[in-house]
This record gives sequence, structure tokens and C-alpha cells, in this order.
Amino acid sequence: MRNTTLTILSLCLLTTFGNAQEQTINVNTPFTYHADFIINGKKANINTFRGKPVILELFASSCIVCFKIMPQMNNLKKLFGKKVQFLLVGKEDGRIAATYERFRQKQNLKMDVVFDSVMFNSLRVPSVPHFVWIDASGIVRGKTGPDLVDSAHISAFLAGSYKDLEESNNKTIFYNRELLENRSNDGKENTFLYRSILSPPIDSLIAHNPSRVEISKYGPFFQVINVTMQELYRYAMFNRIRWDYGDTLYGEVFPDVFIDGVNEDSAKKELSKKFCYSINTKPDKQQLLPLRKILSNDIENNFGYTATIEVRDMPYWSLTRINPQNDSLRSITDTTIRQSTYARYYYTNTTIDRLLWLLDYDCRNSSPFIDETGINYKIDILINAVMTDVEDVKKDLVNSGLLLEKRKKKMQVLVLRKLDKTVAAN
Repeated sequence: MRNTTLTILSLCLLTTFGNAQEQTINVNTPFTYHADFIINGKKANINTFRGKPVILELFASSCIVCFKIMPQMNNLKKLFGKKVQFLLVGKEDGRIAATYERFRQKQNLKMDVVFDSVMFNSLRVPSVPHFVWIDASGIVRGKTGPDLVDSAHISAFLAGSYKDLEESNNKTIFYNRELLENRSNDGKENTFLYRSILSPPIDSLIAHNPSRVEISKYGPFFQVINVTMQELYRYAMFNRIRWDYGDTLYGEVFPDVFIDGVNEDSAKKELSKKFCYSINTKPDKQQLLPLRKILSNDIENNFGYTATIEVRDMPYWSLTRINPQNDSLRSITDTTIRQSTYARYYYTNTTIDRLLWLLDYDCRNSSPFIDETGINYKIDILINAVMTDVEDVKKDLVNSGLLLEKRKKKMQVLVLRKLDKTVAAN
């Protein structure tokens, strides 16, 4: 079963493990796990790499992010492989080796990988993907998620600069029972009609991103930590941070925000900037000052963009039958079987909706997946493909008599335009 929790990483999904394990990895202390493991058919241990920095990536078969970032890790190994030992450690569960092998073949991965549940469990991994940065003398310099695993941070690591790694280790959970920056000039927090704060990201805090704009159960406030500019506009205009298959907005509202007159790369860079936001109102003023209206005004005034919703022809993934008369997918059993990895999907007595949900979850991209098969009965289906690769999935769906292709339909689109300061002043 896939056990995932959401993070703020553009759709970063982390699998969490709650087992008590044998040892804790402490930063700025020696890496103390020295048991042997098998790598490339040979016995080794962490001391085998002594004299060379090591970046361990711990992953599991239930973690979609782990597999999605493997091409990135492969590229980093090409760049830094002579200076850094990259080592993948997978939690052995009877499925992970076959799943990894499918990805290895499809994506031409050249990674060193160990499948060892004892090693994995001994390192007390809180979530995956989880990275342990060990310097050439065997000292742990950082424990991070995938957000710091890039060329810049690896170069800094090799140069002996561990500042970002150490700061990442010190992140704390945002305490949502209290207001962000809870202070006032005279110490009286109940003397305002409403209060809102928009601030730069707070690196010491873990992201806090509720799915909707709602009054907290702890008080008349709404707060988000380290969310993107695009997500703030989604909150303001659609009352969602995102929408998945099954949501009423799915397929009706395109998820990406556009900036008029700005090229795609520049717009993405602008919209990916992160911020913290807090609104606090008096309980009896929540109707007078709707939270989303306050948020909308604040981000317009601070970012300098006015937001409008337009209807445009936008791309989507259409799922149809190659032969509409062919009912070969019709289920032949009343027994429901659900066997899935990120390299194979086998379901019996299931629905087309379930298949579309899976495609949206695994292949996640901006274009929504829409059912146009006309199938209204239970189906049996087998997909042998790298499920994070929509092109690979497309090819294999043909074996089931299904066609997945890009089309266009009219959808609502959120468009930002530079605020006319002359009009705004008037």
C-alpha cells in the first residue's frame, strides 16, 4: 500500500516511517553504521568509501518522489561521481528491486544501489527520500530532503561549506496555535479589526500549507508557511492550494497560473518564489472581512499584479477506447485485486475513475486526465510501465485497447497582469 503525506515541494510526496529503530544519525558526529552490505555483487561497508565524501539516499518502493528524482540523481552522479560516492539504499520489501530495475532500464540509470532493510531500519529514517551527507573523514554533515540535492549545494559540500545543510537540520514545525510574529507595540493583540502579514520565507520552519482557506480551530486566523506565489493566488481565487482528480475544479480550471506578457521561464521563476502569510480577524468580523478578499487585496498590492479569470483552450490528456465496441476490459470477476508498484499496475473489478486517479497521481503534470471512454462498468487492467513516465504509460495502454492523447478543451485560467499604478492610485 502506498503511504504518503504531502509536502510543499511542487507536489513532493513523502512516505513516512514511524518505527523505532536502532540508532540516530547525529550531525557533526561520525557515521556509526559499519555493518556490511552487498553492492554491485561485492561485500562492502561505509568504510569502503573512506577518503571520499558520500551522499546516501534512502528510498522505498512506496515513495513516488524517490523514483521521480532518480534521473536528477543520475545526472548529478555524472557531474560529481569522481568526487562524491552516491549510494542509494532501498528498503527491501520483496518489490523494490524489481521496481528499481524497471526504472533503471527505462531511464538508463547508472547508480550504485543497495537493497537492505536492516541497514535502512537501523538508520532510523523519519521519511523518504532522505539524504545523509558524510564528509571524507566519515563525519555526518547533514540530513536533508531532496530540495538541497543540487549542483550548488554539492559543490559547497565539497568545498567544506555546510551552512545550508546545518540550517536544514534545525528546521522546526510551525506552531499553528499561535499567530505568526505574535507581537504588537502595546502588547494588546485584540485591538485590531484585522491583521495580515506577508513575509519572505522562514527557512527555519517546515512548510505549513492547508488545503483550503479556512478559519483555524485554534482561533480566528488563517496562516501558511513557505508557500509559493502561485499557491497564494490559488488560495485567493479558488480557495484551494491545488486540486486533484475528483475535485469539482479538476478539468474545469487549469492549475497553472500565467503572467501576461512574461515568457514561460521567467513566469515560473516569479511564481515559484515562496512566502509566509497570516490573517487574523475578530470572530464577529469574519463576514465583514472575508479572508480570501483580504488575501487577494494583500497579494495584489504587494506583488503588483491584478488577477483575472479567463476562458482559454487548454491541453488535457484524453483517455478513449481505440475500438468503442470492444469491451475486453470488462471485469470477469467480483473479486477486487489491487497490486501496484510504480512500475506495474494490476487491478481487477475496478473503475475507470480509479485508473484516472492513478494516472493523475503518478504522472502528475499540469494537464488533467479526462475520461472519454464511455465505460460505465467495472474493469480488469494490467499496465506494465514506468508509471511516472506518461509516454511509457501511453504505449502500454494500447495493449489494453486504450488511447491516451493530448487534446484541448476550454478551461478557466488564472491570468496575472501588471497593476496599472495610475488606476490603482485613483
